[in-house]
Amino acid sequence: MFLQKILRKYLKNNKNIKVKTRKITKKEPELPISRKIGDFEIKNYCCCDIQAKIKSINSFEGGYCPFCGEILDGNN
Repeated sequence: MFLQKILRKYLKNNKNIKVKTRKITKKEPELPISRKIGDFEIKNYCCCDIQAKIKSINSFEGGYCPFCGEILDGNN
């Protein structure tokens, strides 16, 4: 916009150069592509005496302690 105004001002009286401008339409902001925030559950790890948020599906399956790596089943 600012550049267009300057060009119009300086080239207004010049017959050899003509500048035609149009309004620039504003684009709508795009939504960023990101992961969906899933449902997390707080799980107590007795081996380390620490709480952590894990996905609900991992609490049913079991797995490893994220801190020390001890194998845990889904019921603990």
